[in-house]
Amino acid sequence: MPSAKPKTRRAIGYVRISRDREGETSTDTQRRAIEAYCVTRGWSLVDVIVEPGRSAYKSSRKSRPGFRKAMDHVVTGAADAFVVWKVDRAARNTLDLLKLVEELDEQGAEFASVTEQMDTSTPQGEVMLTLVAALAQLESAQKSDRATEWHRHRRRNGAVPAGPAALGYTKPAANELVPDPNVAPLVADAAERIADGASVLSVVKRLNAGGVKISHRGLTTALQSPTLIGMVAVSDDVLPRRGGARVLDTAELIPGGWDPILERETWDNVRAVLMGPDRRTNSGNQLKWPLVPIVRCHCGAKMRHHIEKWKTKSGTNSMGRLLCTDGKCLNGIGYDAVDEAVSAAMLELLDADAWNALRADSGTDPEAHAAAVAERLTRMWEMVLDGTIEPEEYAEAKKRWTSETATASEPVELPDVDDIRLAWPDLDPNGQLLVYRATIESLVIGKATRRGRGVDLDRLALAWRV
Repeated sequence: MPSAKPKTRRAIGYVRISRDREGETSTDTQRRAIEAYCVTRGWSLVDVIVEPGRSAYKSSRKSRPGFRKAMDHVVTGAADAFVVWKVDRAARNTLDLLKLVEELDEQGAEFASVTEQMDTSTPQGEVMLTLVAALAQLESAQKSDRATEWHRHRRRNGAVPAGPAALGYTKPAANELVPDPNVAPLVADAAERIADGASVLSVVKRLNAGGVKISHRGLTTALQSPTLIGMVAVSDDVLPRRGGARVLDTAELIPGGWDPILERETWDNVRAVLMGPDRRTNSGNQLKWPLVPIVRCHCGAKMRHHIEKWKTKSGTNSMGRLLCTDGKCLNGIGYDAVDEAVSAAMLELLDADAWNALRADSGTDPEAHAAAVAERLTRMWEMVLDGTIEPEEYAEAKKRWTSETATASEPVELPDVDDIRLAWPDLDPNGQLLVYRATIESLVIGKATRRGRGVDLDRLALAWRV
């Protein structure tokens, strides 16, 4: 039971915004409002924690360093009131907010919002808190619906696609797309070469040498976009992706308001080559490290496999490592040790009954998955328009979620073995990845607590589907 609540409170203020800007929601404005609020209540303000550049939508409360610091004041007893400028500074939906209030109540602390003029020290304040959070979530959903319809309207009318200009184009204005006189000819040449049988790798090297910096995956995705032929793909459903490019089998192509770079025949030929089944079995593209596609760093970024080498007195040693792709983070851990620990824990769960149940329930509902992703993306786009999150956050989420949609749209066929424990060492990496994905909800590598190449397996945070 929480201790009795004192009349004079010690408050910790929490200020958050995705990007600092002038106006009513700047960090300085939030801080001043919290300070004034505490003065009028006769509360002692212990500190104000400012956390700029953090999205409540993208980051959970526990993954926000500033929020954790503010909560530490409550847990240690240094503060018994948590004050924010507005409810949505602490949480973006009703459930998350109510969980926060419950956590504070367990510590004998109150939650207070300056803008909504409420605190949880009274029954009326608790009721008002729930109502405001629910109304905020309803308003967000309504805005998302309007944003979705707005995008559909633009596509039906052949409007210029939102976001950065497609490969080979420039965007002088938001609704204007113009072929780049320097890059467009190189893109057209690349398409013709691939349609005539040239390897994608050779074309990528040719483009890079010509000043167009693009990756293998980036080129294959860009060349399959209908934007290059002056067209827009229209569909009431979310179009899945295959290999990064949209699957346009069910879409209607309508003319856009810009000049094409490619002829329709060339574009059709390029898509036929790039989407051919023989390309997807190319031995050069086969998976080698099955954990890489599903593991994430504690900072939220993806991780890649890297061979680290170092010299010793007896020669040169090396080891495979998982490294964070965020250049500012550079978190790392030994791959083999992680793979061994994860596979051992997974196989411990997969006895005969669990494996048979998993194989029987290995299908997905692509329509439901696509609808859920579409809803999440429209909500995030509205937050971009509001300035709550950065466009880069939306682009990152869109890339990740649409990739998941493409995976969900294809049948999941787990390895045809009766005993997964016995068969596991002999499965190829692609087979192991299928099992990992079917059993692991998330795999996060925590921050390193010491230097060196040793592997601390306590840094692994695993969540299971089974």
